Amino acid sequence: MKNAPQHAINEMNASLRRKYETIRELFSGNTADTVRVRHQIGGMISEIRNAPDKYGARGVILLATALGRDETTLYRYGQVATRWTGDELGVLLKRVNIFGEPISWSHLVELTAVNSKRDRAALIERVLGEGLSVRELARVISSSSTDTARDQTRPLAVDLSEMVSASERYERRASRWSEVLLTRVEEAIADGVDLAPLLDKAEAAQARLLESCHKNLDRLRDARARFSATPPRKNDELPEQTSTVRGRDRAAPRRRRSKATKVPLLAGGRR
Repeated sequence: MKNAPQHAINEMNASLRRKYETIRELFSGNTADTVRVRHQIGGMISEIRNAPDKYGARGVILLATALGRDETTLYRYGQVATRWTGDELGVLLKRVNIFGEPISWSHLVELTAVNSKRDRAALIERVLGEGLSVRELARVISSSSTDTARDQTRPLAVDLSEMVSASERYERRASRWSEVLLTRVEEAIADGVDLAPLLDKAEAAQARLLESCHKNLDRLRDARARFSATPPRKNDELPEQTSTVRGRDRAAPRRRRSKATKVPLLAGGRR
């Protein structure tokens, strides 16, 4: 409910209202400071990525290891810094949502997936005006049929790193399911609990997931085989843009391979 925060404030007595003002100020200041610091770091990450001759082709990877940070997280910092300049961010952080807080870093990370600056601005208005959570914003972006679709020009390193992180998280969760959840299911069945409908749905969902994983694994293995047969490009551990890598994937191997060398096909018959 859009006016719920104001209604709650109106119901507060004077003592509670003072505590509310103090806590809101702390939340607001902490959020803004966090965003500014991460944006500053992101500017440096972007600089390192774009100057491999100066910082080395594996600059961001080495930084992530030395700092004990996830590589994907650092790439996200860089993406935010690319989307908003320091001045633009300063103006944005002066505004607050219906809860009296500036836009959060997690909101900005989600918004980097939107290619159009105009669409990003429109979504920011919704985040501030409607108090959209990060999850709600992500749903709006993913369900949109306009240019707010996921930006296909994001660095491939970001998407591949996210794939690795998500896969590792799911593998850990699947292990816990096997060790804990399914043991409880077996015990419940022994006690006569009827779980047949849910078990059918769970089995079907896991089967679909397994099929998708097999397809992805096949394509990853094919891509890895192609990479092994093709010398890596200098000064770039991963291509800058999806469109660039597609073009090189089609052209570069044909220039390098001999008549005796065949490049494995990707899924769908593409080379």
